[in-house]
Amino acid sequence: MTDAQRSRVYSAEKTLRWLYDHPASSHEIGGVIVQLEPEARFASLESVADYLDRVISHPAVIAEFGPSAPIKVRERRGEKAAHYEPATATIAINTSGTRWSLREMCVQHEIAHHYSRTGPAHGPEFTATLTRLIELVMGPQAALALRLLYAQNGAT
Repeated sequence: MTDAQRSRVYSAEKTLRWLYDHPASSHEIGGVIVQLEPEARFASLESVADYLDRVISHPAVIAEFGPSAPIKVRERRGEKAAHYEPATATIAINTSGTRWSLREMCVQHEIAHHYSRTGPAHGPEFTATLTRLIELVMGPQAALALRLLYAQNGAT
């Protein structure tokens, strides 16, 4: 199955990470003012594992997506990407170098892969799942920002 909008999804998320890396009282996205809720940063794989447990056991997440088997986390070589391994429900994250993947946006992206089971890897089901997870866990302004950025980048 073709993952036609992967680059559009990554572009939108890169912009959102940039907004988090450049804090301001508010940001303007496509004429809409958003005030982003804080983004969690993680110190270790253990703190990511604790976060994963809290997300999948969050009552609103269970109500939206149903109960989930535990999601594991492991070290990943290379700084280029984190990824999700569906066969073992494992998120692989790099913790060395710039440590860019030890942030809530990156972990939320991989959790969305856990809950997205059909269609292209970064297709409409994935973007809807990620946006809803961010709304439930990080907050409505972060979700609004992501929706606006997806729209600006042509991701559905």
